[in-house]
Amino acid sequence: MNSTRELEFPELSELSSPSPSSQLSPTTTIAETFIPPRRSSILSQTSSNEEHGRQSMDSIRSRQSHLLAAVATTQDAFRQLILIEKTVDTIAANRLPSMLVKVVHDLIARVTGFISTSEDIAFNQNVHPDCLDPFLRCRTSIYCQASALTNAVGNYSENKGTVAAVLGEARHVHSSCVELLSALNSLCEMNERKPSISSMSTICEETESLLDESSECAKRSFESNTSVISKITLTNSVSESGDLVLDTKGAVKGGSVEALVEYLTSPDHIDGEFTRNFLMVYRGFTTSPDLVQHLIQRFKISPPKKFSIDELREWVSLKRDVVRQRVVDVLEKWVSIHFMPDDEQDREAITIVNIFIKNKMYDMDLILAHQLEVTISKNIHRSVTSSLSLNSVFLQHSVATGNSLSIHDINPMHLARELTLIEFDLFRKIRPIDILRKTLNSEHTWEGGKASTSFSNKVADWIILEILDKDSAEGRKVVIEKMISVAKACQYFGNFATVFSIVGALQSAPVHRLHQTWSLVDSQSLLALGELKAITASSKNFQTYRDALLASSDLCIPYLGLVMTDLIFIHDGNPDRLSGALINFSKYSKMSDVLSCVVEFQQRRPPFVRSAVLNRYLWSHMTKTSADAASLYNISLKCEPRVNNHGK
Repeated sequence: MNSTRELEFPELSELSSPSPSSQLSPTTTIAETFIPPRRSSILSQTSSNEEHGRQSMDSIRSRQSHLLAAVATTQDAFRQLILIEKTVDTIAANRLPSMLVKVVHDLIARVTGFISTSEDIAFNQNVHPDCLDPFLRCRTSIYCQASALTNAVGNYSENKGTVAAVLGEARHVHSSCVELLSALNSLCEMNERKPSISSMSTICEETESLLDESSECAKRSFESNTSVISKITLTNSVSESGDLVLDTKGAVKGGSVEALVEYLTSPDHIDGEFTRNFLMVYRGFTTSPDLVQHLIQRFKISPPKKFSIDELREWVSLKRDVVRQRVVDVLEKWVSIHFMPDDEQDREAITIVNIFIKNKMYDMDLILAHQLEVTISKNIHRSVTSSLSLNSVFLQHSVATGNSLSIHDINPMHLARELTLIEFDLFRKIRPIDILRKTLNSEHTWEGGKASTSFSNKVADWIILEILDKDSAEGRKVVIEKMISVAKACQYFGNFATVFSIVGALQSAPVHRLHQTWSLVDSQSLLALGELKAITASSKNFQTYRDALLASSDLCIPYLGLVMTDLIFIHDGNPDRLSGALINFSKYSKMSDVLSCVVEFQQRRPPFVRSAVLNRYLWSHMTKTSADAASLYNISLKCEPRVNNHGK
């Protein structure tokens, strides 16, 4: 189906403000929709008495604020129709008719509320009744077109029409709504130009003052000056359950799972950092099935008792529907980013969500149910990260094909590139959840971390053996200088993992004790090695390394050992629970910050490609490198025997 430009209301300087988030108006019957006020009642409303003319500024603010909300909710209804048109091919044929009928009826209800609010403002303008004619014509046109829209969707339900016909009639309604706003704006401007000297002078002065205020002021009045709104929003607490603790900066410090989910889906704000942290580490204090059950219960939110009809309508538009949208947003994030197809608990959770969609959610909100169902279908079958091994990061070669190349033949920069590519392939497949689980349970097996650690050890062993394999001190000196150059190149590429491996190899006992060899290493290489040692030094909690990590704006492969050290330090140094058995969320937020850095670094891909020749060379050496510390030290003693009783 051809793409359709999204319908939008124009920006009106006097009447618009930042639109509230997606909100739904209460349902209105079709019979009620098409009963416009009579002309006589309109004229009588414009002939207000003295007392009515002096209504308070708060009343005017309230009317304008309701108009802003009505415009936003009506626009949202048009967007829902556009969504149906864009996704009609993916909607089950048996669901489309009922979905269209519900959305069109909802649209008409919203348009009716929009017209009613517009009338309230128009009929309180101090203008001659004849000046209302353009506004009244637009209003009548909307009623007629809404009737045609109802007929069009009825015909489609009876297989006598098309979706395109329904959308065409909806566009006519939209066009008339825009004209109605324009006519209303003209009335307000007219009222501002010609203030009355009659009994309506007071309200005109107040209207002029209101029109001069900024849209931000109008937004504030919408949020704070409507008594009904203040009764149904969470202005006095961020959690209905009360089990939420905030720190002095307003960040979440702790709470029950229920309270954290309430905050996660709050209609009053969107805390992106909290959402990121929560989804990154929620498995530390709950399970995926438990989480989706809490989100489903949140979606089923019910109104407080003893609400009037008006209060209930406000609650539906300003709270229930916003909460439902937030729940779907969170579930979509979870499915798209954090769902693991190979995890048994995640598969159980997705089954719970699918059952809810099919059995309950479609009856509660067709659009959101379809939206979530499509997201799940796109992600449920995504590939599972394959089991990693050291061999999996090498191209498939025969070992013999790499034997013809010598370390002396390789440019240090090229070797650093190949090592970086291999290191990154291993690093990017490490899942944050596995790092978290390894932190919380040292017995947890994680293939990604195991393969990365194995490669780092293989690199160090290979370098030690490459040095000790040379018969002369001069030969060993050349290899040491070569490896220092490779480490500097890795530092340049942001491959700190390999930097730690190379420096560790050069500082290992079998190599460090080769005094005769080190005496031949040139001063420039020794200076470079000093800089590398400073980066890997543990002084001040690896401050030099951390500064280098923060300064890296391109590719960055961190030292995994320090990532684990940081997480274990946070885990061991902070309790899991606060007083009252509330979850210590500040602890998990700190852990999320570390994991988020890992995720960010995994998105930065190396700007170069594999070299088959160098890959064969590394394959041939890495796969055959196997020596324990004692064996390596014995080889070192053969290279340079102890010179005296105190020699090493």
